[in-house]
Amino acid sequence: MEEASEVRVLVIDDDYYARSDLVARLARHSQIRVVGDAAGPAQALELVRRGACEAAPDVVLLDLAYEQPGFSATPFIAELLVLLPAARVLGLSAREDEALALDAVRAGACGVLWKNELRLRICQAVLDTHTGRCVFTPGVARALLGRVQHLPGAAGIVAAPATPALTPRLEQVARLWCEAGLGAREIAEELHLREQTVRGYIKQIYQVLGVAEDGPAANPRQRAYEVRAEGEPGEG
Repeated sequence: MEEASEVRVLVIDDDYYARSDLVARLARHSQIRVVGDAAGPAQALELVRRGACEAAPDVVLLDLAYEQPGFSATPFIAELLVLLPAARVLGLSAREDEALALDAVRAGACGVLWKNELRLRICQAVLDTHTGRCVFTPGVARALLGRVQHLPGAAGIVAAPATPALTPRLEQVARLWCEAGLGAREIAEELHLREQTVRGYIKQIYQVLGVAEDGPAANPRQRAYEVRAEGEPGEG
């Protein structure tokens, strides 16, 4: 894939585990490249000012509910956009605070997502944001749309993916194979199964998701991850 086709992302979240999970999910997408991550606004500004990111980000994923006395997302977003005028800021929050979301959008954020509504859809949200859309999870949309007069792009709702249904066992294997990146032997040990059984489950997952295992550019594990993340039908 050519670099020009990649969406470059900077992740800012003070929760180490949430940030690591976001980075891992984004990094597995073929059209997304994580160019930096920061534990908070101060570290993010330092990264940007020093040019320490791998490349200038196209999209900044910002946790709006940063737990620091006196912190406000509004001036931070404004300052960030001065330093990165071509970037688009996408807000995230585990706290469903309508005022927080409204302030972020008015400050220049191109969308806000409640984390508990997001599930695997973060990759699609990033891609939509990069194309100029303003994205919201359903709860944010219900709270904000109609209260914000001007948005920097067409509004869109990012809902949970409508992927083909997997059985509970296949879902369990798919999470370990597609998202955690474990090998068949590791999954077998984790689930106390035979490795051959796990490989059979993986084939079933590809069949249900409509993912081809061969072809000129086949990467079935990657494609299965993307189908699960974006709710799109597989190819082939």
